[in-house]
Amino acid sequence: MDPIGRTTWYFSLVAVILLVAAAVMVIAGFIAYLVKNKGKTKPDRTLKRELIWLLPLLTIPLLYFAVKIGEDLVRYSPDEWRFGRGVFIEDEDVLRKVLKTADTGGRDRFAALFSERTRNLPGFDEELNAFFDAYPGDMADIELDRFSGTGLTGKGYTLDNGIYVSERYRAYAGLCGDSWYLIYIRYIDYCKDDKSYIGINEIVIQNAGARLAMKKTGETESYKYMFCDIKSASPADFRIIQNEVYEWNPYVNHPLSSDQMKNALAFVDDYDDMIKVLGTPNACVEDHIYFYEALPEDGEYRYFAIGVSGHNGFVNTCRLYGPGSKMLEAILDRGHRVPSPTPTPPLEEAFTLTLNSDYSITRTKRDGFRNIGWHIERNGEVILDRNAENETYLNTKYQWLKGNRGSFTIYLTAYVDGSYQRVSNIIEYTL
Repeated sequence: MDPIGRTTWYFSLVAVILLVAAAVMVIAGFIAYLVKNKGKTKPDRTLKRELIWLLPLLTIPLLYFAVKIGEDLVRYSPDEWRFGRGVFIEDEDVLRKVLKTADTGGRDRFAALFSERTRNLPGFDEELNAFFDAYPGDMADIELDRFSGTGLTGKGYTLDNGIYVSERYRAYAGLCGDSWYLIYIRYIDYCKDDKSYIGINEIVIQNAGARLAMKKTGETESYKYMFCDIKSASPADFRIIQNEVYEWNPYVNHPLSSDQMKNALAFVDDYDDMIKVLGTPNACVEDHIYFYEALPEDGEYRYFAIGVSGHNGFVNTCRLYGPGSKMLEAILDRGHRVPSPTPTPPLEEAFTLTLNSDYSITRTKRDGFRNIGWHIERNGEVILDRNAENETYLNTKYQWLKGNRGSFTIYLTAYVDGSYQRVSNIIEYTL
């Protein structure tokens, strides 16, 4: 509960207690008045004096209702961001406030939640209109997956102009009505020196079908600040795993217990063995993680994630997971065995990056590497090091919001021989 909500709750409790106390005192006073004046031809004025004395007591509950009305007007005001770090105790609170404003506050109040600098950038109004044209509405009460948003990331950094900001970004998955949605939000919640940086910088809402379509093609509509896509129909069977959606084939094999999987893996050394013994996987991630259905427990689905060192490589690991990203058991760990492909290109040429006309980056795929990541520098300073295992497309436009434009350097890194090394060509451009 945020501080405003907690204060209102306490105020509500006090108001109810005072109202009950006032009612008891009025009733008691009235009974005393009747008893005292029984048989008298000229009653005294004690009751009037008691009622006048109760007026201050009754003003507090009345003030409570005034505060409630005022709170509703202020609760989704952009000024709430400006209280600094810690106002929103839970990041889920931020998401629900944003969705509530989109549901009931209208476009102007929703736009006011974005940072002043973002609102003043070119194209903001056009993206705002497109967002609301696609927004389904009534999403504030979305039923979030209980492991949704657990991968909160964020950091503080200093901009080129010397201003320090604290930025957060998080992905959510949840059910609203009959549809699953994936939501990504990025915002700055602290900046002591310049409040125009505080607020949302980016929000993306996609239904499961739109997210799958984007993953298959690697393409999405161009955007800078906000994007809502619910046009694609969701497949009949899919699974939300670690805040990501996967098309799930439930008909390829039978669910296994942990002991059954352990016994089966005793006959599995590489990818070909895996297919022969376990059959076709239910889903996979870029030819190096394969998902198999496990027997459910307490009505909740579980699955095995088998790690393979590249396409047709060695089977190295197997983990049992429950809903979300909760690992339940390590079934297999053979270390990291990688086949030795021949010939081997130079390490810096393992992947090829391509700069597109809209300054987005696409990369090639290659087996045999782990912990692949995007590395972005601006004017020689690192502004992003992020996992790229599941991404072959990187939208770099939002990096412009982190300060002045300048000279950018982008390449891929991977964990090789005990350290992170560059494994692609270098992309350089100036804005």
